[in-house]
Amino acid sequence: LACRLKPTSVAKSACYCNPQGRRLDSGTSVTTLVTVAMAANSKFAVTVHILAYLAYQAGRPIPSAEIARSVSTNAVVIRRLLSCLVKANLVSARKGVTGGFELARPPVEISLLDAYHAIEPRPNHGMNHFSPNHRCPVGARIEGILNSVFTAAQTGMEAELARKSVADVERHVRGACPNKR
Repeated sequence: LACRLKPTSVAKSACYCNPQGRRLDSGTSVTTLVTVAMAANSKFAVTVHILAYLAYQAGRPIPSAEIARSVSTNAVVIRRLLSCLVKANLVSARKGVTGGFELARPPVEISLLDAYHAIEPRPNHGMNHFSPNHRCPVGARIEGILNSVFTAAQTGMEAELARKSVADVERHVRGACPNKR
């Protein structure tokens, strides 16, 4: 995700980012900012895909290789994310030839926030590798400013994710392709 700042006046600037053609400026919502930032990392999107697939295919354990084909990625990637979901008690695992993965609870009881916390327990927005020059007037203040912005953005995003469940996602999938399984 590459942004370039284009000053429009001394006191105001607009940031033009182009993931999927979006223009971000001072009127952009907090949720949109976090969503754009998350686009650089597909872990959450893949996690929601996994949970939606398990809900859609409910009634039988699903092998990680089958989920990987649905996501179009390597089964190792899927197994790593499934491991986080099992630890968070969102998914259960069955071993053996007929084994696989299933949702540990009904899809309506699993919020997207639950999924997010399972794979991103402590989001840091890159701040742990950020060390500006504190002798610079900008560098001396930017960490506090960014932490404030990121905290507000995180709060807004988490509130929205808490309102959506895996059942909501599955319902949209079924609406798009009702006769497929």
